[in-house]
Amino acid sequence: MIVFEYKRNNNNGKCGNCNRYNTSPAWCQTCDPQTVVQGWTSGNEKIDDCIKEFQIKTTEYENVIECIPFNRLCNIQMISEDVLSSIFLATWLNGIRTISDNKQSRTQSCGVNLKTLPSSQNLLNVLEEFKDYMQLENKKHKVYGITQNSITCEYMIVFDEFYSKRHHDNGKCRNCNRYNTSPSWCQACDLQTVIQGWTSGNENIDDCIKEIQIKTTKCDDVIEWIPFDRLDNLRKNGEYGFGSEFSAIWLDGIRVILGETSKFVQSRTLPCEVNLLSFLRPQNLLNFLREFKDSIHSENKQYKIYGITQNTITGEYMIVFDKFFSDRKISYGKCKNCDRYNTSLDWCQTCGPWTSGNMNIDNCIHEYKEIIQWIPFHRLYNIQVIGKGGFGTVFSASWLNGKRINANQRTSIIVALKSLPGSRKNFLREFKNYMKLRLIGSKLEVYGLTRNADNEYLMVFQYANIGNLRNYLISNFRKFNWKNKLKILIDVTKYLNQIHIAGYIEESDSEGVYGVLPYVAPEVLNKQPYTTASDIYSFGVIMAEISTGKPPYYDIDYDVNLASRICKGLRPEFAKGIPECYIQLANQCMNVNPSCRPTASNMYDKLSSFWYYTMYNYDEIFKEALGIKKAFESADLTIPTLLTTIPNYSQAKFTSKLLNFKNLSNSFNSFESKPLNFQIHSNPLNSSFYDSTLQKCFISNNADN
Repeated sequence: MIVFEYKRNNNNGKCGNCNRYNTSPAWCQTCDPQTVVQGWTSGNEKIDDCIKEFQIKTTEYENVIECIPFNRLCNIQMISEDVLSSIFLATWLNGIRTISDNKQSRTQSCGVNLKTLPSSQNLLNVLEEFKDYMQLENKKHKVYGITQNSITCEYMIVFDEFYSKRHHDNGKCRNCNRYNTSPSWCQACDLQTVIQGWTSGNENIDDCIKEIQIKTTKCDDVIEWIPFDRLDNLRKNGEYGFGSEFSAIWLDGIRVILGETSKFVQSRTLPCEVNLLSFLRPQNLLNFLREFKDSIHSENKQYKIYGITQNTITGEYMIVFDKFFSDRKISYGKCKNCDRYNTSLDWCQTCGPWTSGNMNIDNCIHEYKEIIQWIPFHRLYNIQVIGKGGFGTVFSASWLNGKRINANQRTSIIVALKSLPGSRKNFLREFKNYMKLRLIGSKLEVYGLTRNADNEYLMVFQYANIGNLRNYLISNFRKFNWKNKLKILIDVTKYLNQIHIAGYIEESDSEGVYGVLPYVAPEVLNKQPYTTASDIYSFGVIMAEISTGKPPYYDIDYDVNLASRICKGLRPEFAKGIPECYIQLANQCMNVNPSCRPTASNMYDKLSSFWYYTMYNYDEIFKEALGIKKAFESADLTIPTLLTTIPNYSQAKFTSKLLNFKNLSNSFNSFESKPLNFQIHSNPLNSSFYDSTLQKCFISNNADN
């Protein structure tokens, strides 16, 4: 059989039988046909002879025609029917033949088509039709073999109806390893996936959707059953002659294709707005399905239909669609909210342009447009109160559109929302202060503004999920050594200094000031202006709390009597064994005379010095370094002995509220009121010994470092 010798090539691998190079990849035309014609039977000699006639002439492994047992075909669904034959979609459990690493193999179970032969009851006619089908010149289909329906006894051709649609540019199907029929979509395999694993709870609805799904040619055209609980923020747009129209947020997003030629992937947009339609006529399911099918098959492509849902409250079935589909053009660019093409240049009719409805708010956003945006409130869901006080209410929420990662991608994130008491003018002033902090280096990102259903404006900013300092202390106090504590205090003073540089100082008025009583400076309680020094007093109280792990004055009422005692000189206690240098520094912060308190910058430098002395050996350079280091090491040893458990107390005590006390004692004799000579000469940060190694330790945000 030298006739095949010219086909043999070392690139095809060697035949395991004759040890010659194969005539095509993993196929020896001399030996392999002899193998495939053996070891099987259809149960009918004439069928066997017909198949073997083709097998013996096969030149490539992937073109072998087979007798396929009907029990190896499942999930059979009819996709078309005429007077001559019917075509079905099925899953072939054995998979199709393929070459992998130059070896004969098969794909995993995959989609194929079945076609009944019109003369199935006449075996001779069946064979003639099969041979005619095999010898067709056009390559529209690829034939895999023949099977016989074990129930009807009909003979059926097993083939790939979509063979001519498969193209390299569409990428490969992950299931059958054939080229896809459209970008990232295999019409044989993906259809089997979308029709399974779901139910509407109504067989007629399921059959209707699957009937349409089975004919889908592109991934982004798949019609779905959409559970009503995946639609959020339902809003009625109006009633028309044909029915009622609504808008809602589809939490799963619409199907889209991402990627580039030959590397396309199926995906979904972020949650986006869609339209819903319920028909006015009485709820007759058959009428609804008829109208739904009419909408799907309509020549009018003004709308794009995504699927069906059922209102769980009214029981109404509704069509989910995009009413502006025909207006969307690639040349208009993509909408930043829903990720679909705009309906006109830089405009999405579904999402609309951003506007707050207030010119001052719009101007403020425009001023910072490179880093913030207007966020429609319906793009926020799962809103929960996480803090409340006189300064406003703080919420957590999920932002559907989320933060932009790059020009083409966003990610849904959890954010914090903050409302503020008072007028919109005060709100804008507060917001601009936040923006100043953002611009000078605050790590807490500000995303934008929104307005809730009560017409209240809220700031949208980064969600800090660690929690507040008190809860952190309660959870971690015993494993929280003084290196960690100093590092947190350093970070606080760093950002407090930024706040002061930005001029962000809380204002008090004749009505009083908002705050939590033990942390409010005595001069503010006495109706004097709130200053940066007032913040430093509050910081001193925090220093005391960090030493004990207990809230200040937790065991007494936060009332006018406590306010009076604070003005007369009452200050929080420190834990036993705390370094004297630390206590002195905290007491300087709580000095009754505001002018005698250090600045945030002073505090940053002094606390940094303490921290460096605990981390490194500076005793040969700075004489106080060794004593300070040993003092903090000794304080670490006392931490396990400290009692941090306290009686139950109302969390309301620590909620910010309006403080407006009258007739307080204006006594300022508890601390020496001479100006503070706050000399910082020993901060290693400012010395020539501050190297890159120390810098890495210093800039770490991890308090455990």
